[in-house]
Amino acid sequence: MGLEAWGGVRAIAAGVRITSFPNGAVESAPDRLPRSPSSARSLPDRLGGGFLFVVGATVWRADTWLGPASPLYVAAFNDPELILGLDRVYLRASSTPNAATQAIDPRTGQRLDLGPWPTSPSVGAYAAVDGWRAIAIVDLIGTVVTRDAGASWQKVSLAIDPRDLIVSQGATVVGGMDANRHAAWFDVRDDGRVTRLVTAPSTVNDRPSPLPLSSEARPFGRRPWIAAIEDGWPLADHTAVIARDGELARVRLSDGLLIDIATDAYALKSSRCHPLSLATGADPGAFGFVCGERHGRTMVFAYDPARAALVALQRFDGPRVVTAAANGTLCVRGPCTGDVREPSTRHAYCVMDRSRRWREFLVRGDVDGERVVPLADGRVALLSPPHGDLATAHVTVLGGPAVLTRPISFDAAPPEIARILVDGVWLDGFEERRDGVLGGWVEAGGTILGIEVDLSGKARHGTFIRDAGSPMVSGRYGLGWSAARRGYETTDGGMSWAPLELPEPLAADRTTQERACGPLGCMTKGWLRVGWGPSPTAAPSTPTQPSRPPFRSSVIPHFDCVAPPAASSSVHVSPIREGGIDDAAAYAPTFFGVAAPGHHAGEIALSVPGGELGGRNGRLNPIARLYAVGPKSEDWTQGGSRWVARWLWPFAGDAGVRSTLSSVSPFTSLDAARRALGVGAVPSVGWTAAVGDDASHALLLARHAGGSETSIVELEADRPPAPVLRADGEPFGPVDAAVRMGGHWYVATPQSVGELPATIVWIVDGAIARELARVPRAFVDIHSTLRLARHTSDRMIALVVEGQVRADRATTERWVLAIDADTGALGSPELLGPSVPTDSASIAGCTGETGWVLDTPSITMATLVFGGGVETTLSGTYARLRLSPDRICIERLSGALDVQVPAGQKTHDADAAIVPVSVTASGRRTILRCSRHVP
Repeated sequence: MGLEAWGGVRAIAAGVRITSFPNGAVESAPDRLPRSPSSARSLPDRLGGGFLFVVGATVWRADTWLGPASPLYVAAFNDPELILGLDRVYLRASSTPNAATQAIDPRTGQRLDLGPWPTSPSVGAYAAVDGWRAIAIVDLIGTVVTRDAGASWQKVSLAIDPRDLIVSQGATVVGGMDANRHAAWFDVRDDGRVTRLVTAPSTVNDRPSPLPLSSEARPFGRRPWIAAIEDGWPLADHTAVIARDGELARVRLSDGLLIDIATDAYALKSSRCHPLSLATGADPGAFGFVCGERHGRTMVFAYDPARAALVALQRFDGPRVVTAAANGTLCVRGPCTGDVREPSTRHAYCVMDRSRRWREFLVRGDVDGERVVPLADGRVALLSPPHGDLATAHVTVLGGPAVLTRPISFDAAPPEIARILVDGVWLDGFEERRDGVLGGWVEAGGTILGIEVDLSGKARHGTFIRDAGSPMVSGRYGLGWSAARRGYETTDGGMSWAPLELPEPLAADRTTQERACGPLGCMTKGWLRVGWGPSPTAAPSTPTQPSRPPFRSSVIPHFDCVAPPAASSSVHVSPIREGGIDDAAAYAPTFFGVAAPGHHAGEIALSVPGGELGGRNGRLNPIARLYAVGPKSEDWTQGGSRWVARWLWPFAGDAGVRSTLSSVSPFTSLDAARRALGVGAVPSVGWTAAVGDDASHALLLARHAGGSETSIVELEADRPPAPVLRADGEPFGPVDAAVRMGGHWYVATPQSVGELPATIVWIVDGAIARELARVPRAFVDIHSTLRLARHTSDRMIALVVEGQVRADRATTERWVLAIDADTGALGSPELLGPSVPTDSASIAGCTGETGWVLDTPSITMATLVFGGGVETTLSGTYARLRLSPDRICIERLSGALDVQVPAGQKTHDADAAIVPVSVTASGRRTILRCSRHVP
């Protein structure tokens, strides 16, 4: 997460912010975020400084990296991307360029408008250099820069598909793929100059390389905190003492910094040491270390605080098990001198009393698994665990006037506790917790239970925590971490357990190499928990809920409608049979009341439907149909083959069907006709139709299997169908949109193979298409929701695309890019408002407004209200809209009703704008006169 002063590396783990320094120190924040943030950013001074963190939908702020964090703002979406702007911070729903975007003041959390955000339907990469300069990659333009705090944005011409931005020390570099799909990088200067870089820019790794450890520090590792928790003992000055490999060191407990090292502090140069309590009433802070070489000597030391040195107490020639009784005594398994091996009927122990005198004694007889505990008064207690029956457990006291043996009894131990006591292992390390009271642990299948036994044999067990995971225990300390991330700790030998707030585990138990607990804390699950008791790291705060803008979803427009006075104004709609028809008698479908072309018995007829371009399914809702008739023989070049197209202007009623002249077909054979039309069990061609500016014109489009090529046929009433070809002789790619204006068709396709991403607009003139304009596209699926519109007053067409989602609505924004229909000159992107209506009052008929005329199915349904309050739903709608930044009005509307048009009249307001609505209901097509519904 970047660098702090003095080389500290910022990091976050499970919501805990830390700074890790090269010298081994680690600092932690006083509180914990609910979880690790999806993003975190350092704010420059122009944005108030500090840090922002995104956790879920909540943005948190801290004035410094380790300072207290508090919730600042709740976004309308989860895990927003943080983008630092010129004078505000942007929240984007995801890295998707057209995702919902919000802007906030990073100091107060106040919601702002987008301000100096690039004017484009989709913004991909964005980077602000300072408060005046920024660079972005946007749709419909490409790369843009501002040098006047967003007052204006200038296009930067780059021969690449821009994708990446790198801003470092005031320089901006743009990267992407050129037309040959080779990576290219350009340096964009403040003066507008662009320089291509020979190689990709090197990325600077801000994380410092760890400094080499000194020979003195090497035994304690790069994180001395780990060594302290494993093998350290706390001092009163909030440091801990560690002994390893003949060296003695102190570690600062506040941050784990190694602050003092003494070399040659004891005789074992290659050894691991573990601390032991040597506390007595006269010296409650006394402690020492037991150190051992691998397969070698074992030595016991006491720590001398006056000299900060180790004093040898005992030496053994081989490995030994050494335990402390927490009363100033020690017990070593084996004799004080000589070999540790003894006959099986004798068990030798070497015991140090509180005066640090050593003596050896033997335990004779059939004693198995005894636990030896030296007592503060000089005697020795032996605990004998049960052998299949709790009644066999007993405690024996040696060293007094007589040997005392008493059975161990637990008062009313529940069955599950009794099973643990009988079947579990009574662990080494029992201590004299209080005068005459022995405490230790029993483990059974991962379950840990603390027990205490007095010298009379009376015993009690500690709290049984069923869901404590696999607890770790050491002396009177223990930590349990359940699978449900619930924690428990004990500092009284398991007699009681306190619940803990714990973060997410960073490592599973099976992947953790070591686990440790001791007087300094625990190491487990990838965490170091320093200390015991209530955690200084506070639990997450409950975020407040800043006010959000009201959510506004799309609305279904309502219209008051008047049915025609007589049925003569409607046309009967007959079902249409699809596919090839070989039998002349069976080939008799009609197309919205118009009969199919005739043919005789020696001919075969083929027929395919076409749906709306970008609209409804052609085979379920055809608005066009192409017919081809020819001889049953394969050769269609000898004459007699013909083709004709019919289409329905969707906004018409009884006179809506138009037809071309029947003319010689372009197909050379029956097989060629089948392939071209896509007639077969699995159609190889998908046909769609684009609606013209009037009822007499349409465009028929055949997209071939694979989608790489499209055939275009221009249709005009009472004229032959006219195939359209590109001027360069290449085939058309997928056609995304089409519009007709001023006697010309305009068609939009994506770029050809080997070209940079763009939408190409073609003008069709005399059945020949030439390129009119090329619009750069960036970071978007250029086929999605692309349409062409025409202007009511100027010689202008426009690309219409859906852009950024409105954060306060369920809709995307609709944008237009004007194109001069004669020269192909491009305008600037202009916002037209939501792509679907969000306010029923804004849906009304047109009354002469100027704007962009767009044919679209974006109004998915409407409610029609007839006389007597009868309401029906118009589905599968197709609308001709007139759009401007201030208003949306409906020129025409079409759709289908599931019921017959209701009878009865609805009175219109004299000033109401009338919308002709073409409906298909009960097999008839009717024109209704409708206006905006007035309740």
